[in-house]
Amino acid sequence: MRTQRILGLLIAMVLLSTPRGWCDDVSFKSDKEFGEWMTYYYQNPDPTRIPGALKYFSDSALFKTGAGIPTIAFFSALFRKDDNLMHKTFDEVSASGSENAKLLLVNALSLTQNAESKDLLKKAKSEWSSSRLKDTIEGRISGEQIDLYTTEISNPGVLDMLWASFFATGDVLPIQRIISVLHLRKDGHGEEIIVGGAAEWSLRSNVTQHPKVLWICKQELTKSEGLTKTLLEDVLKPTPK
Repeated sequence: MRTQRILGLLIAMVLLSTPRGWCDDVSFKSDKEFGEWMTYYYQNPDPTRIPGALKYFSDSALFKTGAGIPTIAFFSALFRKDDNLMHKTFDEVSASGSENAKLLLVNALSLTQNAESKDLLKKAKSEWSSSRLKDTIEGRISGEQIDLYTTEISNPGVLDMLWASFFATGDVLPIQRIISVLHLRKDGHGEEIIVGGAAEWSLRSNVTQHPKVLWICKQELTKSEGLTKTLLEDVLKPTPK
């Protein structure tokens, strides 16, 4: 399943080095280490590493995989909460980032959708020389705006993005949204069944690896009804050894 493949790039843990200044050297030794850092970022946040992490990812083999879309959501979730971080990341990527890094940043800013991110998109369009980037920015500014936290969960890719947002912030809302489509595994049609199944698999996987996901699911269980309650109870059952 596509969701399993993408989330597999992000799950496991390595506690990384001590905080450092805003610089290029984030000391990721491998793409696997980057995925582990990203998956557990909310447990050990270090904003000083974010600009370099964005540049590392955009120049790694991961950039060409399906992990690109959830990683955009990861950075966007951080930018939503911290305008200063968004500006510092923009400045560093503008100064020394590759075109891939700038492209990833444009997409993250577009998904962020606040006044600061929109201003930075306009600044990038006026200051960056690449015609490819300018065209992309124009498309993001004039195109349909998507709010990850309200848009319909119509395919597993949206679930991937919600998980990445949780990994960035530890917020409850992304998990609540994933739980909200759990029932589709039983009463959905066509692609909806795939979405419901992906939601169930990803919740089952992450309740065993993230204590906060387990806690959120238990809280939501007390408020759930019907098919959602039944399926969530199944998710929370211990896995047989």
